[in-house]
Amino acid sequence: MSLIKKLKRKKVTLGDVASKIIVIDKLKKKGLLRTTKHGAFYTYPEVIHTDAAIKMLYIYARLTKLIAPGDPLHFYHADDNELLAKYAE
Repeated sequence: MSLIKKLKRKKVTLGDVASKIIVIDKLKKKGLLRTTKHGAFYTYPEVIHTDAAIKMLYIYARLTKLIAPGDPLHFYHADDNELLAKYAE
């Protein structure tokens, strides 16, 4: 099922999306998240400890066109570049 269909089914509001973007911006300002244009996010395990957090970051990456549809999002440890997780819809 495509991301758009899932969002329509859940009745996501603009406020929901805006609040998630604000959370991500706060993580970036605190230095807990670094994004790249190559589908890789550098962060800490504590930031992506739940599936909901990973999905939120995936949606952010798709909305900001950091990754193309179907491309996986890779999460690496911010200090030692170890692969923490990989997520794709």
